[in-house]
Amino acid sequence: MSCKTRSPIHLILVATVLFGCAIIEKQLQSPNSVANGYLSQGRASEAAGDWVAAARYYKLALTIEPQNKQTADSLKRVEAKRLKVAEAHYRKGLGYLAQGKYKYGQQQFLAALRYWPQHKGALEKLQPRTRIKTKRYILHIVKRGETISIISKNYYNDTKHFQTIARFNNLPDATTIQVGKELKIPEIDGVPFLVPEGTPEITTDSRAMDGQLSIRDWEQREAQQTEEVQANARAFDKMVASYRDAGLELFNEKKYDEAVIEFKKVVNADPQDFKTQEYLLEAQFNSAQDLLKDRDYPAADKRLQACLDFRTDCLQCLPLIKKCEDAFKELHYQLGIQYFGEQKLENAISEWQLVNKLDPQYKQVDENIRKAEKISRKIQQLKKESKN
Repeated sequence: MSCKTRSPIHLILVATVLFGCAIIEKQLQSPNSVANGYLSQGRASEAAGDWVAAARYYKLALTIEPQNKQTADSLKRVEAKRLKVAEAHYRKGLGYLAQGKYKYGQQQFLAALRYWPQHKGALEKLQPRTRIKTKRYILHIVKRGETISIISKNYYNDTKHFQTIARFNNLPDATTIQVGKELKIPEIDGVPFLVPEGTPEITTDSRAMDGQLSIRDWEQREAQQTEEVQANARAFDKMVASYRDAGLELFNEKKYDEAVIEFKKVVNADPQDFKTQEYLLEAQFNSAQDLLKDRDYPAADKRLQACLDFRTDCLQCLPLIKKCEDAFKELHYQLGIQYFGEQKLENAISEWQLVNKLDPQYKQVDENIRKAEKISRKIQQLKKESKN
């Protein structure tokens, strides 16, 4: 077949390939639009409280625009939220473990890993439970009205060993047991074992228990870990309370900027402290109003934007943001007029460019800049000619 005689099918294939190349080329030429799309999806996910999805979209946007500081800051903010929420779930899970509610503790640890898959504490707690060894045990059928604590009291004369029974039987929840369930009640070294006469006992093969912890060793380790967790929790709560008290004191003294700093410490440490979140929002809003009175419009706008980042439905914020922008534009527009009248053309141009960046249609700012630049060029030309 010669070059001049092409079949219709061949022409269609060529056109399809060219069209596909054009689409690819167009996409390659506009990476910003793809990155902006991911950024928008990230913001929407963040506003909906889905910080896992938000982080994923921000990371995708950064793969396209690695130097985008705004996206990097958004990712950093969301990652901090994820870590704090994961930590809150982890601490809640520890609380369930202390109560013997292992199933609920596991759910909290899984939730922690959803927000932060590398959470070391949650990963450790989800490892298979340590097997514990004993020389002998008996079988007990749960009767109506009995709880693990009551059974512990009956066999050990102490309710505190309920967790040992629960762990030895691999129960998901030590607070709930069914009537008729068969439990293994193990002997604990150094603890009275109050077994009724005639109760059949089952001895264990010591050779099969190598490498396992004894019950006493396991109880001591669990008690130590529980004590450490509780001590850390008390110290943590005390620290957070000190931040909260300092923030409230500053808030009542109307030192809103300083109060914001303290309230942020509380919210970062405990994302579930919704009351402090309300104080933080109010402190930021009041700070913005003070900055507006001082005519520090950029700082006021920044505070209001922080309110919106924190709560997208802040109805009071939007009118004030517009007020900030309008006041900012008018202030710098009038400064430009003043400088122009004083023949300080470069200063006038700088002021008007600030306005132009926000709103090119504001009054005659665009035309004023052109006039000032034209006069400035003319003056520079006359100065140059005078030197010659």
